[in-house]
Amino acid sequence: MKILVPILRFNWYRTLAPLVDECLRRGHQVTCLHNESDRNFESNRPNENLFPRFTHGTPQIDGYGDEDELYRKVLGGDHEVLLSIDLPLRNWVEDPQWADRTFRYVAITTPDTLKRLHDRETVDSVDCFALRTDYEREATIRDRTTDYRELYKIAQGLGRDGLRYVGFVEPRLGKEWDDSLVDEFRRKSRICGYPLLDALSRVDRDEFRKELGVEPGRPIVGFWATPTAGRGAHANWDWILAEDRLAYFYAKSVRSYGLRGLGMPYVNESHLVKAVHKFARENDAFLVTKLRHYQKPGESVYSTYTDKVLGEDCFYPHSAMSLAAVSDLMVGFTTSGTPEAVWSGSPVLDIRVPGSRRDLLCESLHFWDGMLEHRGVVESMSSIEVKAQLPGRKLDEFRMDPKARADYQNKFCGPDGGSFSGNVLDAVEDLVRE
Repeated sequence: MKILVPILRFNWYRTLAPLVDECLRRGHQVTCLHNESDRNFESNRPNENLFPRFTHGTPQIDGYGDEDELYRKVLGGDHEVLLSIDLPLRNWVEDPQWADRTFRYVAITTPDTLKRLHDRETVDSVDCFALRTDYEREATIRDRTTDYRELYKIAQGLGRDGLRYVGFVEPRLGKEWDDSLVDEFRRKSRICGYPLLDALSRVDRDEFRKELGVEPGRPIVGFWATPTAGRGAHANWDWILAEDRLAYFYAKSVRSYGLRGLGMPYVNESHLVKAVHKFARENDAFLVTKLRHYQKPGESVYSTYTDKVLGEDCFYPHSAMSLAAVSDLMVGFTTSGTPEAVWSGSPVLDIRVPGSRRDLLCESLHFWDGMLEHRGVVESMSSIEVKAQLPGRKLDEFRMDPKARADYQNKFCGPDGGSFSGNVLDAVEDLVRE
């Protein structure tokens, strides 16, 4: 079977590499289509040094320079299946030629995949949705059958702090799914688990600890950097969070929220990084900070208050997964990497920042509901609590409960048994046979 795998961003390999490897193991012919455009973010362009080293062979490599060339190769190739962690682009769906395509389109869902799934045309454009769990399927349906007019008004009233949630729900207004569309989505859905998690089997924990320079037996705390550093603020709350100077902190707070901004607790990004650093020191733990793909070592407080900085150093397994696999605790800010960490064996401390309105996130994307607070697995603390209390806490307080971990994995990671890439390929092969 000939399979095309578009790699619009090079870091998509963190999810797709295990799937490509499973295709190769089964003897399928795989072509990975790389985005070679100069418009692609520099860290997401093809990089020979970061190209995955597959266990079962090597896929063919092709490239494209712009969206027109991408579509020509998608529509005009001789592949029987296209595997992607994205949905078909809107201009593809609206092109009459799309309906005459001869290949099957399989969407492997990630936290970002389903954000553009709004109307019947998009559902019709996909032949199979490979979902993580029953909970993700039902959360997706709930997102599309809920009347979001009231939440939309609330989000609009928040100004910049609500823009993210406006963007989530506005395209769904007036397009709520009826029973027939729900039935079609259910019919096209297969519960497969999250292929990214299969890469855990490639993590050599002892070797990775040596690479980090951690002596045997010493605990490790992993830290996901907040998305603000290196990217800039998208909302008022993270614009304020990034401000170190007290007078400017409150000037920004008043500018954003009026007089009530004077009541904002003085907790900024530096305070939180220093609190995590002190917590690690008090527990004799080695602190490793994982930067995001657009962040560089040395450009923020994260590089100062840590023992080791990681970037996008490897995609198969991804650097963040290797870190979680050796960590006694992972700390982050509302990150979708939380299920990955739990699967890899690390409990998680999630930091809630004032103004970020995580409640609206959970209401507009229901799969997030419970992801960041699950007793015995994931603990959530406000930024005020982190600043005041975290340095005095013991690392042992965050140990995972095995039963709670199993429940969490079944809800957010995948069905028992693992081999999630194998589950996706089973679904693909069934689809082609049909």
